[in-house]
Amino acid sequence: MSVMDSNAVSLHQKGETRPAFAPRRDPLPPGNLLSRFITAHAKAFIARTSPVEVARDWWPDDHGVATLVRAASTPAQLGQVGWAQELGHRVVNDSLDVLFPASAGAALFQIAPSLTFGNEAAIAVPGLAVGTTGKTSAFVAERQPIPVFQPAVTSATLLPYKLAGIMVATREMIESSNAENLIRDLIRQSFGRALDEVLVDANPASPQRPAGMRLGVSAITASTTGADAWSNFVADVGHLADAVAPVAGNAPIVFIGSSGRAMRAQILGMDETLKNAEVFGSNAVINDFLCVASAALVSAVGVPEVEVNKVATLTLDDAPAADPTTPAGPFRSLWQTDSYGIKCRVPISWALRDPRGFAWTTPTGW
Repeated sequence: MSVMDSNAVSLHQKGETRPAFAPRRDPLPPGNLLSRFITAHAKAFIARTSPVEVARDWWPDDHGVATLVRAASTPAQLGQVGWAQELGHRVVNDSLDVLFPASAGAALFQIAPSLTFGNEAAIAVPGLAVGTTGKTSAFVAERQPIPVFQPAVTSATLLPYKLAGIMVATREMIESSNAENLIRDLIRQSFGRALDEVLVDANPASPQRPAGMRLGVSAITASTTGADAWSNFVADVGHLADAVAPVAGNAPIVFIGSSGRAMRAQILGMDETLKNAEVFGSNAVINDFLCVASAALVSAVGVPEVEVNKVATLTLDDAPAADPTTPAGPFRSLWQTDSYGIKCRVPISWALRDPRGFAWTTPTGW
């Protein structure tokens, strides 16, 4: 009798009905929880049922999304261990996973220190000490006085902002078996580039958005004196790394460029020459090459919120006027076109703890 047969007989004698060998289950792809969370709400709105019923019918083995969409018998608090705190962190990380293919910022936030807002209106983040006056201790001999240091400390404040958008999908799209993949693609198109465009610009903070990382940071002169592209590449990367070195520590240094320049950097050997570095591509970066010390950037991402509607008339404008009473159009009736508006809101914010944690250049020699 084979080992498999003996296992089956042993189970039969014990009165167990489970198979001798459990079936293999592959891990779900990144971004699964958020896309299924939104898809469940959209399908439930059409079928006039609850998102939890949709989750049970479409993804019976995915207990994470079933738990996320079910109605709670007691209020859930993201700060309470054992009830919603772990789930909140999971869906937040999953939100970044789903944006990863379209957003270098989402990938950067997964490396940099991350916080959560909860019910706070703002988060005060201790900055990084500046210069040699930032020392807070020293080696001291026996019976010798301990020196007193007055560190010059910068500070950063995270204010709550939201990244929001309305995605329009037809009934056929939502009811199809490919709804999850289509909605995942809509999320990436709607949120991925929007996040990067604000993160890497030079605009100051406003009531609508955080400050871009380039604010107040001048470009480093690109190297053009090398004998070839490799030499110029090494010089540019070295200058950027040196610029952020005072606050980088042993945390990863992240480089961001256009998709083409990021690939060129990898081909030139960045992955081999810099073991503690990451390089990401972004559609929001054209000719420049950016460098971020992950220890100097802090972010806060909240749990996404989803609403679905079909009776509204939408103004199809990706830059709507501040006054909603005088929309310029064009307009679209969701009811008449048998379409649905899926509004997704993601609380998100970031801040540089020290301006020396960011540097950039415009390469011309590689």
